[in-house]
Parts: sequence; C-alpha cells; structure tokens
Amino acid sequence: MDVDEEERADEGAAAGEHGRVGEQLDEAGRARARAVVFDLSRLEYVSSAGLRSFMLAAKQARGVDCRLLVAAMQPGGAEIFGISRLNLILDAFPTVRAP
Repeated sequence: MDVDEEERADEGAAAGEHGRVGEQLDEAGRARARAVVFDLSRLEYVSSAGLRSFMLAAKQARGVDCRLLVAAMQPGGAEIFGISRLNLILDAFPTVRAP
C-alpha cells in the first residue's frame, strides 16, 4: 500500500492526516499487507506534530503486523528524521519503486 504525503507535515496537516492514515493502516491490516510505504517525495517540512503522527502510525502498523516504510525523502525531511531519531524506527528507502 502506498501513501502519498503532502508538502508539509505540521500541526494542521497532522490533525487531518492522522485519521486518513489510520484508516489506511486498518485497511492494510485487514488485507494482511506486509508493508505500507509513505511516499515523501513532496514532503518539504516536518514539525514535531508531524513527527508524532509518523510515530503513532508506526505503532499502529506494528499493531496490525505491518511494516511502515518511508521513501523518497527530500533532504530537509531526511535531516529532521535523523535529528529526531525517527530514522531508527522507520525503514527509509531512496525511491518508492521496489528493487
């Protein structure tokens, strides 16, 4: 399952996205998907609220026995993920395409 993220993951976006992502993770669990991929190619900014949303999504994914993956991060997003150590929780890939 692929989830395309908007340009900003801040408090306003996080509030609306959390419900949508939660529904998609529930759907992935019902479909017994092994992984959900977040396409972050358009994500330019991540606030603390956005980071929290990713952490909650990762926890929910584990609850339905599914891996949460991030792909195609822009340099700014990758830097924030590294500083916050979220890169230790989520597997990151350079592109959305499967190897």
